[in-house]
Amino acid sequence: MKVSVICLVYNHEPYLRKCLDGFVNQKCNFEYEVLIHDDASTDNSASIIREYEEKYPNIIKPIYQTENQMSKGVKISSTYIYPIAKGEYIAWCEGDDYWTSEDKLQRQVDFLDEHPEYIACIHKYDVINRKGEKVDKITFGYYENEGVYTLDDFQKYEMPGQLATYVCRNIFTSNLEKYLCFEKAKLPGDMKITLFLLLYGDIWRLDEKHSVYRHVSEQGGNSWSSRILGDKKRIHRFWNALRTLEKATKENFGRKIKFKNRKNQLAFEDIFVDKNVFKITKKAIYYAFKEPAAIVMIFKKIFTGQRGSTIKKKL
Repeated sequence: MKVSVICLVYNHEPYLRKCLDGFVNQKCNFEYEVLIHDDASTDNSASIIREYEEKYPNIIKPIYQTENQMSKGVKISSTYIYPIAKGEYIAWCEGDDYWTSEDKLQRQVDFLDEHPEYIACIHKYDVINRKGEKVDKITFGYYENEGVYTLDDFQKYEMPGQLATYVCRNIFTSNLEKYLCFEKAKLPGDMKITLFLLLYGDIWRLDEKHSVYRHVSEQGGNSWSSRILGDKKRIHRFWNALRTLEKATKENFGRKIKFKNRKNQLAFEDIFVDKNVFKITKKAIYYAFKEPAAIVMIFKKIFTGQRGSTIKKKL
């Protein structure tokens, strides 16, 4: 088995066929499997998956839950998927995103076969909304040029791409216990995956588009971006999660990393509750005690009138 594709599904009925078609239409000279986890969807997602499972039994390999696992705090991929992934490589695509090229897997696998010095290969992508309309939005540190993305880049800036663009060497199945040390961090899974990969090698960015990311900005959706809307504590929780990653990396890998830029920006955004008014609150004192550099940056922003993010960068 050359590639194991991981697809997490929950109530993705309106989008799921497009996602599954992107899988089964791949033109490859190698064998691949699609491990689909349906987390007890309440719509017709499971029925659609069964239809594709029956038609493509050698490719579509589902896991059907009768009770929702995410609501119980279960880490889906670590618990159900990574332990059974047979592929030399792993790729991802959630049920509301989709691949647009029939040779996506072939091109990325060929690159990684020819360049063993890289742990993963990613590519560009388009962004669409809930209705499937293309939007002009930069997400996940979207880049313009082909090139390498390193651990140092990850500490300072945004991620190199959206998860449906990744194909990486399967270091998860054989190193699952090491990856579990990151699961305590309450962050999107793609951030933890990216850090884990970068601890083993650099990532190469291809100057090609092969997928679509559905960015849902309305509350009530199933995407991470829609779930965090209205969550007033998310910034502080995110800040603490970055500290958890720093500690876990040092304790389990002997590597010292610092998310200085990211944490300072989050502290800045959290303290400026009205985006324009700075208040000496318990929250501000907390940040000053835990991360003095954040307060220095905040006062620099106050005096210079800057309000923008410091962590986004077009690579």
